[in-house]
Amino acid sequence: MLAPIRLHVAAKRYLTAIDDGYLATLSPQSVRSLELQGGPYSEVEAERFIAAPHAADAVLLRRRGQGGRQDHAAPGAFRALHGSLPPAVTCRYAIYWTPDPAGPLAAFGAAWLGRDPALGRDVPAMALPGIDAAAQRAATRSPRRYGLHGTLKPPFVLAEGKAPGDLEARLAAFAAAASPFSVPALRLAGIKGFLALVPSAPCPAIDALAAAAVRDFDALRAPAPEAELARRRAAG
Repeated sequence: MLAPIRLHVAAKRYLTAIDDGYLATLSPQSVRSLELQGGPYSEVEAERFIAAPHAADAVLLRRRGQGGRQDHAAPGAFRALHGSLPPAVTCRYAIYWTPDPAGPLAAFGAAWLGRDPALGRDVPAMALPGIDAAAQRAATRSPRRYGLHGTLKPPFVLAEGKAPGDLEARLAAFAAAASPFSVPALRLAGIKGFLALVPSAPCPAIDALAAAAVRDFDALRAPAPEAELARRRAAG
């Protein structure tokens, strides 16, 4: 269920490349964001995307999702996923940004980690001078599970009285209100024991987006257990 949702923007780029009438179904906001997302795929990019696992499902989800007018998950996606789990399972939710799976940043992330999350399989890792291949694979074992991403809201449990549909509605409103923006060139930096790509210069738009994510979603988050707070404090 999650993979087609994650490919929602990529499906828009695919559909606008292969269906001349699909662009007319998009809202002005979605057309504007399409430009910043890289525009319609080229013929080669479109062929690569549709051959990937879950791509056909993502295209179907996109066509069914309000005529393709939004860049968030189709209505009911969270509720459908939540309803498929056993009652004893406590769901944790998180909100992440991920790069366009057909773009150069996604290709770099896949080579860096040795796994392409869009294809759902391992790929050859880039050779890093002075680092043994086995050591490199061991060091990237954890991030390889979820791929290159940016965290907007770390994992949390819904507050008492809140349902997946409440989160879905808030996320839809958040996405509709956000405007696309460009960021400075990225640089590699060490942050508390792990490597990350960070802007090479201050970016007020990112700061504003981060603040909005805290403000808009915090009311839906249950207080973290004391054990988890202690773990976070210990990690710095």
